[in-house]
Amino acid sequence: MKNIHFVHGLGNDGFHICDRLAIASAAINNPDWTVHLWCPEEPKGEHWEKLIQKVRVKVMLIDNPFVWNDKVVGHYANRTDLIRLSVLYAMGGVYCDTDTLTIAPFPEKWFDHQAVIGHEFCDSGTIGLCNAIIFAKPFSRFIWKWLQKAQEYDGYSWNTLAVQWPYEIWKEDNTICQPVDFEMLGFIHCGSGRYWDGIHSLEGCVTAHLWRTYHKEKMNSLTDEEILKREFTYSHYAYKYL
Repeated sequence: MKNIHFVHGLGNDGFHICDRLAIASAAINNPDWTVHLWCPEEPKGEHWEKLIQKVRVKVMLIDNPFVWNDKVVGHYANRTDLIRLSVLYAMGGVYCDTDTLTIAPFPEKWFDHQAVIGHEFCDSGTIGLCNAIIFAKPFSRFIWKWLQKAQEYDGYSWNTLAVQWPYEIWKEDNTICQPVDFEMLGFIHCGSGRYWDGIHSLEGCVTAHLWRTYHKEKMNSLTDEEILKREFTYSHYAYKYL
């Protein structure tokens, strides 16, 4: 079950440098794990070529699930949700979004739990459990209950499927998964500017979530040369995976 899962290409956004470093960093920090990239077609371009020269990636071709239970799934992130939950239930392992950076090996203590997931919160308090990074054993009860809730998905309510429902499942049974804070997400979205402004410590973080929704233009415009300068938090930790 030492599988690392990424999903790409459901939104036709191209394969950028941060996608490349998300996969490379997970693979390099966990060399005895198998990396799977679930996608409608194999990526193309400079960053994909650099990635596959550096690490081994198993390309897993899938359909883009535009329809779920006769409902149109408009947002690519929710189509990704349906895939991530399905492969985690069947195969187990760690799912990571492609706007993440793994900066340490996945800890053995995660295997003490059926599932581990990041706690999403901000100044106003808990928002939910974040789907960006998830560890689960095969046939996890947590993932199964999440998939059961997904049968009710209306195709539109993005945050409900992604963040609120897993939180509700955990509140009903707090033994079903282990929520963690900084360890699995790094800086939460309300503080995610710290990835790009100055250098801030990520000590104690295993995999950081970069919140591309808020920083897409910056992330897609990055170059190898800019990252090698190590002038901001992301580049300070990411340069070694180029």
